[in-house]
Amino acid sequence: MDELISKYGWKKVAGVLVGVSVLFLLFVIVSFADIDKEANETQKKKDSSKTTQSETRINRIREGREKYYSHKTNYYDLSYPESYTLAILNTASALSSVKFTDSASSAVIEVVVFENSGGRLSELSLPYENSMFTKSTGTHPVGPMVEFAGILGGTLRQKVVLITKGDTVIRFIDTYQDENFDQVAEQIFSDMLLSIK
Repeated sequence: MDELISKYGWKKVAGVLVGVSVLFLLFVIVSFADIDKEANETQKKKDSSKTTQSETRINRIREGREKYYSHKTNYYDLSYPESYTLAILNTASALSSVKFTDSASSAVIEVVVFENSGGRLSELSLPYENSMFTKSTGTHPVGPMVEFAGILGGTLRQKVVLITKGDTVIRFIDTYQDENFDQVAEQIFSDMLLSIK
């Protein structure tokens, strides 16, 4: 380095070093800009693919081309799509408890039956009443119902429906992880809920 300075002078050597540094910084900035552009294009393609798959599936459901199975218990009968797997759970405080998991998404639907003894509906509603969930009431073909809907932690969407059917309360919970409203998950939840007899 001393030889270069003595041969060309410190101003020329410093000018060359500054020039090389600026060129290097420009190269790094352009490289990161290209990486961001590629990442955005990849994300757009994934989002577009997900939307197309969702639209195709929702059309199959609406047109009745989605295959459904029947699940029967002593307390209710319902239909669920073939893409969901069924697991029977052991819950000490429940008369019946099952979980349906969608292999195509993060959606999970739980159906739990409780004995409708004094204040049970209020007890089951309490955690949702004391949250930021929105509440609505209505009537299901098998009895009166209360619905709670909300988002936990920014992306975990949950809908809880409590249906009073004779001497039981059926708790129907739909949960899925998505930043956006998942039309397929919501439609399947609605279809399964309406299929309860």
